Parts: sequence; structure tokens; C-alpha cells
Amino acid sequence: LQTQTNKIVLHQTKTGRLNISMKMATEAAKKIAEELFKQLPKVAQKCGGLPQAMLPSLSPATGHWRPPLLGARAVAKLRKDVLLSGREWPWEQERTTSPYKTRMKGHKRERESLKKQEKIAANMAKMDSIIADFRANLKVKAKNEQESMMEKILMNPTEIRKKRRKAT
Repeated sequence: LQTQTNKIVLHQTKTGRLNISMKMATEAAKKIAEELFKQLPKVAQKCGGLPQAMLPSLSPATGHWRPPLLGARAVAKLRKDVLLSGREWPWEQERTTSPYKTRMKGHKRERESLKKQEKIAANMAKMDSIIADFRANLKVKAKNEQESMMEKILMNPTEIRKKRRKAT
């Protein structure tokens, strides 16, 4: 293929597809965009004004909202073509950010890992006293459990528990 300004060479692959270089594709897109931009007044006139055609409108007769004449995808394609042609999109909207802080929720284990590490560190600092209390309780329990064999045979489990509670 040849154009007036450049020679475009198409490469045919083994599967039969035709490949064109990215530069040439970009130039072709710019030419298409220029043609579209030339027709932009016609499109705007046909749609009743482009800014209004991009927005939903309230029908005065029925009081219901009507969808925009040009959908978001069509407007985005038209905007892209205009920008590719090197012109400025006259209806550019400033992008706004949310007033709220948005962050990814993530996994619960990742969110709470810092709290967990702090809790572990605090508990490890108290560990010596916890171990000492545990060993002291073991000695007390060992003294309380020295019941005679006769008491174990003659008393039911409820009576044994009551006796242990009285001892402590």
C-alpha cells in the first residue's frame, strides 16, 4: 500500500494476518480523528449541541429523565479522536478526587498484625509473673488434691468440688 506522504509496508505473518507498525497506526488514527473533528459541528448540530447531548435531560412533557443522546462510550471515543488529532477537547472536565480517604481494605491478618504484635510484646513482659502464679497454683492444687482414698470412694464428684472450694 502507498499513501501520498509515506510508503506503508504491511507484513504478512504465517497465520495470514497483516501487521502494521504502531507509528503508522497512530498516524492513521490521527487522520481519522481529523476527519471526525471536521464533522464535529455537524454532529453537534445533529445532536442539538454536543454538551447537551452528553448529559441526561429532563423531559418537560413527562417529567422523566431521558438518557443522553450520546452515550459515555461514544463521547469517550470522540474525545480520544479529537485529542489524537492534536486539538483540545473543549468540554474537558476537571477530575476530582473523593473527599473521603479511600484505601484498600486488605486482609484482616495484615490490618491487625501490628496490634497483635503489640499485644504479644505486652504479654511477654508479664510472662515471668504469670509463670510464677501458675507454679504457685500448681502447688496449692497438689496440696488440695491429697484426699484420702476413702474420701474418693465415699464422696461423689460434687461433694469433692465443694470440699476443694472450702479449702481454697
